[in-house]
Amino acid sequence: MLCIDFEMIGIANPQWGHHVMLDFPIEVGIVDSNLNTVYHRRCRPDFLPQTGKLSGKHFKKLYSPPIDRTLDRPSIDLRTWITGIRPGDLDFQPLASQVLAEVRQIIQGKYLVGHSIEHDLCVLQHFGPPEQGVRDTSQFLRW
Repeated sequence: MLCIDFEMIGIANPQWGHHVMLDFPIEVGIVDSNLNTVYHRRCRPDFLPQTGKLSGKHFKKLYSPPIDRTLDRPSIDLRTWITGIRPGDLDFQPLASQVLAEVRQIIQGKYLVGHSIEHDLCVLQHFGPPEQGVRDTSQFLRW
């Protein structure tokens, strides 16, 4: 049994034909049932530009969505208040496609536990967890 969690950033790009922020993984952690770290890695979405050590103000000017919501350039939300990621932190991290391939190998055939895990499994694209092998902690305690 493995517990898995992804941290995500939001990216919108007018070239994708819509103006919705989509989630992309930037960090994954996997622990076993004894809470030993099995895997922990940050990653950079394959198409995310290297931003360098821009100031937060300059980064927002370049990548924040316009107030009128017309999107004429890519928009990036690092979700720093959740992820702790700042401009430039992901520049030299391995690409997400490489990290996701490693994660798929590690979790193949294992029972998985996570919080709102369906969201995390979506980023693994074309990964089929074992039948009855997923436990979602968000479903256990309803307030």
